[in-house]
Amino acid sequence: MILLAMVSLLIGALLAQRFKVLILIPATPIVLGVAFGTGVTHAHTAWSTILTVGMAATSMQIGYLVIGGGVRHVWAGTISRQVVVSPLDDVGAV
Repeated sequence: MILLAMVSLLIGALLAQRFKVLILIPATPIVLGVAFGTGVTHAHTAWSTILTVGMAATSMQIGYLVIGGGVRHVWAGTISRQVVVSPLDDVGAV
């Protein structure tokens, strides 16, 4: 169950790097299906399966918002601080 949460967290962070928040609409049912299938194939109780499904969906969304958003924020700050030197700046300095 912890492994599924960590994988869902990383999937959410990965989706945040490439897509907007609307990607969570089709991604959440896919994760729910995988988590439900995992609970059924391992013959867990109903409550354990429900807990696994909820945890997987929640951790993917947390990964998207917290980890992915944080990385995107730090990356944008790093890019905006870089100094761009143009070759045309030295044309008039003779």
